[in-house]
Amino acid sequence: MTTQLTDPAVATFVAAVNAGDKNAFRDALTDDDAMSDDGTGP
Repeated sequence: MTTQLTDPAVATFVAAVNAGDKNAFRDALTDDDAMSDDGTGP
């Protein structure tokens, strides 16, 4: 299943994660971003 990301910020973040690009990952975040993981997934 392919999901189309319509939010450019989310698409940039996901692309950085998928590429393993640590610099792009950090660049995609702002100082006040927060992340959480619900523990589900493969």
